[in-house]
Amino acid sequence: MNETMKHIKLLYFLTLSVLTGVFVYFQLKTYGDVRNKLVVESLHFNNHFAATTGSRLHETELLLDMIGHQLLDNDLHLDLEKSQAVMAEMLTRFPSVVGFGLTDPEGKYLAMSSRENLSNIKCLKESDKTRESFNRTLQSDAMVIGRIHFCKIRNNWILPLRKALRDAAGNVTGVMITGIQMDKSVAFFQSAPIFPGQMSLLVNDTNRMHIYVNPFPETGYSQLFSSPVSRPPVEIATLNAKTGAGLSPEEIRKSEIGFRYEAWSQLTKEDSFYFVKYNKRYKIWAQTLIPMRTVRALFFGQGFFIQLVGFLVVSTGFLTLFHMLYRKEAAAHRLLSYQAVHDSLTDLYNRAALEDLSYQWITVDASPFLLLFIDLDNFKNINDSFGHTLGDKLLIEVSLRLKQLVPEDSEIVRNGGDEFSIFIKREEAGANSSHLGRRIVSEISKPYYISGLKLRIGCSVGISRYPEDGTGFEQLMVSADLALYTAKKKRNNYAFFNSELQKIMERKTLIEHSLHTAVEENELYMVFQPQVYGNGTIHGAEALVRWESPELGFVPPDLFIGVAEESGAMDSLWAFILDTSCAEFRKILDGCSDKADTLNLSINISVSQILGKNFKDELLRRLDHYRIRRSQTTIEITESMFIDELDYILPLLQEIRDTGISISMDDFGTGYSSLSMLRALPIDELKIDRRFVKHISEIKQDSDIIHSIIHMGHTMNMKVVAEGVEEKEQLCLLNSYHCELYQGYYFSRPLTAEDFVKFYQDKNERIPPLSKRIAHHMINRDFKMINDFCSSVKE
Repeated sequence: MNETMKHIKLLYFLTLSVLTGVFVYFQLKTYGDVRNKLVVESLHFNNHFAATTGSRLHETELLLDMIGHQLLDNDLHLDLEKSQAVMAEMLTRFPSVVGFGLTDPEGKYLAMSSRENLSNIKCLKESDKTRESFNRTLQSDAMVIGRIHFCKIRNNWILPLRKALRDAAGNVTGVMITGIQMDKSVAFFQSAPIFPGQMSLLVNDTNRMHIYVNPFPETGYSQLFSSPVSRPPVEIATLNAKTGAGLSPEEIRKSEIGFRYEAWSQLTKEDSFYFVKYNKRYKIWAQTLIPMRTVRALFFGQGFFIQLVGFLVVSTGFLTLFHMLYRKEAAAHRLLSYQAVHDSLTDLYNRAALEDLSYQWITVDASPFLLLFIDLDNFKNINDSFGHTLGDKLLIEVSLRLKQLVPEDSEIVRNGGDEFSIFIKREEAGANSSHLGRRIVSEISKPYYISGLKLRIGCSVGISRYPEDGTGFEQLMVSADLALYTAKKKRNNYAFFNSELQKIMERKTLIEHSLHTAVEENELYMVFQPQVYGNGTIHGAEALVRWESPELGFVPPDLFIGVAEESGAMDSLWAFILDTSCAEFRKILDGCSDKADTLNLSINISVSQILGKNFKDELLRRLDHYRIRRSQTTIEITESMFIDELDYILPLLQEIRDTGISISMDDFGTGYSSLSMLRALPIDELKIDRRFVKHISEIKQDSDIIHSIIHMGHTMNMKVVAEGVEEKEQLCLLNSYHCELYQGYYFSRPLTAEDFVKFYQDKNERIPPLSKRIAHHMINRDFKMINDFCSSVKE
């Protein structure tokens, strides 16, 4: 009963949390909507305020310009009474204006609306308070707003406005001056505030002084007008990440865009919204200030308290329903828990269950067991050919077979896709664990009859043992994965993890890391193995890369080139091979002088390189750079490359062959080329793999295969090269089959460029005239002369 109450309580609080979350979400959304509405309307209000203020200031500017030109153009300023009459008439029309004045460009008064003696009024250029503002007026085409000051006579704050009067040539002829008293009567903007606590302000950008506020405060306005703002609006905006549109202060001033920011206000004594727009003609900021309490007041006015009561009622009502829902919820919870760790297709454990299973098998039981990784072979082809529906049915059948194959106490996991894991106790597997692996491979490979189709797949199995191959689950998984990697090389096979496999993988990893710096550290170099005719006449050389690592010692090419392909280091390695091969071969040609005009260079090409971008252009560029004729160049490509990428490689090789470069099929006989495909390929040369040549004298089958390859090559008008020739008997037997070219230790090991030159010169000097004639006939495939030569060698 207590356990049931715990579930009820937990579920209730979960529901309450959801309801609370929903309630809070909607309240936050409502608050956000209220806030956004306030922002939009206030921004519009402030833009209107700024536009109206600019319009009123422009009207005042036109008024000053009109009065000033009227006084100057008609010389009315010389007549004190007439000038005062003109200005007095204007004062009656604008009650907020306290007076007018006219000065010359030097700041001396020429006329005033008051009857004061002009000689007693101080020159504006001489006054410290007015000099800077007056000089700005002389330099500006617009009306200039001066610094607001308190007038004791009027007991009010006066905002001075000055407008430079110019003649047709643009020269200043005088300055018209007026002042506006800043009290409740001023009417820059007469619209009432749209939100409680709203204030409209004008700030002079030149001196950062407030020059206008609406509503006009009952008290405190003296401090408002006498103290500059601490920081200009544009500076606060650019520091605020949410405003300023990402513009600099000058860009904001030039753009005159309206924007907002949030900051603490001295006027409201709290955080407030500032809505700001700049008037660049009069250099003033139009501001609308709204305290945050206004947002809160509007939010609470949207029915918050009614909604809160409703939320409490609903939350309380849910409590009465939970007892009835308990049994159904508990059943659903059990179902969800099951689905979380089981595969929906096969009903096996899924990958999410591995952690719990490993804890149970390693920590709780701690008995020796086997961990099997199984990967289905050829499943992707079936999935792609017949669709996922049939593929799913096949996976179900595989899972059923696995359940029948393993002991009852075992656990089968579908890792995902076509991969499975199996935990099997060692005592259940029996003494011969290999039998289990072999049986799994055999049973999974048997035919499947699904939807009227007979399907076959294979599987590869990697096996690790606890605790020998790892005391932790991660280590066991790595060991099983390494074993699976080994099994997949042969396909439809199984393999156990062993320490030697670990060493191989560690060495492979070390090679991968060291290979990235091998080119930079000059650890790689090129050697050249001669390719010769049967009598020793040199045809050319195959360029071979070598790596002598300070840490690893000599690393065989067949090992590190494969690692380079897998690790993505092949681009830099290929660039080194191509460039160095051409450069070193150029040295060979130069060293052998004109005797070596017909020498041929063979370069091995990897799959990744021929599939790479601009392969042909880069190859031709290097050959041209080192002055190597294309007709004396051969690229060697493995048989498997044609099979894997035939549609792409075939036209590319034809383009390369059209340039004069020869194409050689390397390691011929080890792949799966058909005769029809071989006939369609742009091949000039076949290279017989050394594995056939090695036992040509002992194994008749190898001898027959080589004989057939040579005959087939001649039939298709191809040259044939035998690799790995190490003994005289092999040479003579190959000669009897009319093989043209040979490569192997019988003639020479791979040589550096310098040693190759010496080898070439030595061979060239030792070949007698008769042998040279034989070499000539060999080139023309006079095989009878070759056999005669070999017979003489045997005698």
